[in-house]
Amino acid sequence: MYQFVKNTLNAISYIGRRAGVVALLCLGASHADALEPIVSDDDAPRLTPHEAEYNVKISGIGGVLTTRLALDSDGRYNATHTVRPTGLARLIAGRGRIAEQSLFHVESGALVPHRYQSNDQLSREKGTIDLTFDVKAQRLEGVVSLDDAAEAAVDEAMTDPLFDRVSFQYQLMLDLLIEAKGSDASSSTAQDTYVIFDADGNKTLEITRIGERMIRFRGDTLSALGVRQQSPGSSRKTELWLAPALDFAPTLIEQYRKEKLKLRAVLRDYAPLAVSARD
Repeated sequence: MYQFVKNTLNAISYIGRRAGVVALLCLGASHADALEPIVSDDDAPRLTPHEAEYNVKISGIGGVLTTRLALDSDGRYNATHTVRPTGLARLIAGRGRIAEQSLFHVESGALVPHRYQSNDQLSREKGTIDLTFDVKAQRLEGVVSLDDAAEAAVDEAMTDPLFDRVSFQYQLMLDLLIEAKGSDASSSTAQDTYVIFDADGNKTLEITRIGERMIRFRGDTLSALGVRQQSPGSSRKTELWLAPALDFAPTLIEQYRKEKLKLRAVLRDYAPLAVSARD
């Protein structure tokens, strides 16, 4: 039983560490269809600051994935994501958790990362990551320390748009918002790619639209657009169901390995946030 629970904890934390998909801290909200996207002066879609929370289940053992996307008056976003076990899993992991933070802004529809930090005290591969994206110099700099190994310096050129695990999610949401403004996003069959920083080497994620389905949320039914995320040659894939009524926030996350469902995360609460003044 002990090893089974440990394996389950590792599976829960994988979403927060490697899939680039997380979610969301609870504050009550009213009905989803009342939410309005934040737009700039030229009416361009903008990411909506929000808080929300997911229940996660793997083989009957649970966890909680949380996030908070804040926007200050200068247009700088601060995304904080956490993963923590609950129930039996918490008895094994204690107070361990994964905490991630990404700072970025949006320029002409493109997300521009500034900094990414991660502190993982939950999964099998514990460690920290601290990255700075120097867009002007087109360089990525920072420090990675994983598995009790010596710190490794990161200093590499950024030849393509490069995201961390957290900012990638919001670029995907923003792309869908922009697409929906000009056309029906659900009718697109285009496959996009995103490059994500990884300590073992940057990863390319291929994004494929997989249709629509209805998702139950707070007693209502939301239409959700399906997106599959997968690296070339990988047997692991993640399917996200993103609700236009929530500005394409994920409502359901399902992770598969060799076509077998390994993880299911369901949105249980969502609330938009006001723009905050900078300290």
